[in-house]
Amino acid sequence: MTQDKKQISRVLFCSTALSFGGEQKLLGQILTHLDREHFRPTVCSLRPFDYVDPIIRNLCEEIMCLQVPGPYNILKAVTGLRRVIKKHKIDLLHMG
Repeated sequence: MTQDKKQISRVLFCSTALSFGGEQKLLGQILTHLDREHFRPTVCSLRPFDYVDPIIRNLCEEIMCLQVPGPYNILKAVTGLRRVIKKHKIDLLHMG
């Protein structure tokens, strides 16, 4: 790779439920300050969510939900995350 081409890393921000309040506020701040020349963010929730802050909606490429039933279905969560990582060619995973 030459010096002129910049590597853009795809980042998956993963949450258990993308709960309203502090978690979304913090994620919004991270996305606001994320360097778009180097990173492309995607947001994923393991469980269903109702509301997503407009800042998050506007600053990430995609928001998805894996629909994992209950807090103890780890196998479904792991296989769902694996599928998302492969499909979107994710380089970095941030679990929040």
